[in-house]
Amino acid sequence: MKFKMARIGNPWMSDEYEIDDNLAQQIADELSEICESQRDNSRISSSCDYNKYVHPLLEKRIAENSDLNPRALVRAINLKLDDMTNHNDWRDGSNAARRVVQSYSAFDNPDFLKAKAYHDIHGS
Repeated sequence: MKFKMARIGNPWMSDEYEIDDNLAQQIADELSEICESQRDNSRISSSCDYNKYVHPLLEKRIAENSDLNPRALVRAINLKLDDMTNHNDWRDGSNAARRVVQSYSAFDNPDFLKAKAYHDIHGS
């Protein structure tokens, strides 16, 4: 997969990255399986409850592939999870993992963090 990603701090400039399809699929499968294993966990009441299962594995896999752009890798994983997801089943492992990865991706973006901080201080 090839991605054009805007440079942080300069949305008018972009770089192209290539992520191996098989790698993205393998990580997506792992994240889906870990969420699916928690499907019947009564302590899980919202998508953020899956964070403690997904974040460590996602961060480990990003670190293992440090030669790749982390934002592009997370985007590729998210696309794979989106393809796998049963959107009608909120507790589907792929759907749960997809929601966590989307949030992870948003909070990894400095511009999102600035906007969130502004909203927290000033409101909408």
